[in-house]
Amino acid sequence: MDLSTIKEKVKEGAQGKMTITLTEEMLLKLMNVKKIDNVKITNVTVEKRKLRIDGTVTKMHIPIHFNVQLRPAYTIDRSIFFKIKKIRPINGKWLRKKIFHQPPMMTMKGKVVGFHLDSVKQLQYIPVGQFDSYYFENRKVHIKLKL
Repeated sequence: MDLSTIKEKVKEGAQGKMTITLTEEMLLKLMNVKKIDNVKITNVTVEKRKLRIDGTVTKMHIPIHFNVQLRPAYTIDRSIFFKIKKIRPINGKWLRKKIFHQPPMMTMKGKVVGFHLDSVKQLQYIPVGQFDSYYFENRKVHIKLKL
């Protein structure tokens, strides 16, 4: 940790904020907590301004590889929301719902996907605070928690 990072952490603490980091591996684990029939999430990648999810769905015994691109939208309480920008090769509502509607961890309404992070074990140790904002950096999602 360099001096500028330490100064930034002290400044955040003084403002009543804290940064929580989610890695690609943590997001993949979150996506795979609940087993989904005929769907396998194989990779989650944090890119510059988007989250990319790759996997395979089996429809009528035919495996179909897909990738979904999500853009940041907003935060509410302890949930982060993304807008679905692109799904390849097919943009079926059935596929979006099958992947992203997994209450209580994830919900989907229209083209907005919500990740409800109260179920993440590390966040359960912090009983207070709400998410203020989030951003992508160094292949990680950084979430600002307002205490």
